Amino acid sequence: MADTDAVAILRGMMQSGNWNTDFKVSASGHTFDVHKSIVCEASPFFKAACENDWREAKSGIIELPEDADVVQELLNHCYGIRESGLRKPVRQCEMVPASSDCTLLDLRTLIAAEKYQMDDLCDNIQEALLELFDGQNGMFYVALGTWIYQEGRKYALPSIVVCAVVLGIAKEIQSILYDAEGFLVLSACPDLLKDVFREVAMVSLMVRADGLWYVRDYLELEDHEKERLGY
Repeated sequence: MADTDAVAILRGMMQSGNWNTDFKVSASGHTFDVHKSIVCEASPFFKAACENDWREAKSGIIELPEDADVVQELLNHCYGIRESGLRKPVRQCEMVPASSDCTLLDLRTLIAAEKYQMDDLCDNIQEALLELFDGQNGMFYVALGTWIYQEGRKYALPSIVVCAVVLGIAKEIQSILYDAEGFLVLSACPDLLKDVFREVAMVSLMVRADGLWYVRDYLELEDHEKERLGY
């Protein structure tokens, strides 16, 4: 049987809910009918919820606090039908506004994947996000950073993702400082602003004679700096 046939079968199992499902996952008023054998294999959290002496194991249903679209992404991964990488191909996401569903859904899914110990999904999304973050403009990083620094998301995301956004702002700090709206948004998030200027102080050589910020290339960083930045 071809891989495409197997994927079609798994997709049908996920979407129809009529393939002898034996467990339910509820989120934001939506209920997903799933198979214990599949979700337990993908997540230690689901395995514990299904098999141990949890209330959910007895009731046959677990309610998650995440939005339904995030849980759908998690379950698609469990069934092997989630496309690798970002929610949309990276080439369609370049330079998109940070508030777009393309970027934020992947970040929200990454937070949930970390929480539910879905390591393969974490690695996949993290790698794709870091590729997406490379070479964006200053306002992209600012908008994304302010979202990350709200509601404790900074601590729920992998540090390498947070550091990549902070470093992106640091690299674009001059253009942001000259953009009244950009700096207003950044200054409204003092924790982010503090981390950004710490990054500027630690990684930069202050300013060059021509007044431009100078940020060293990765190859110029010392080993302890690479470790701190998550390289």
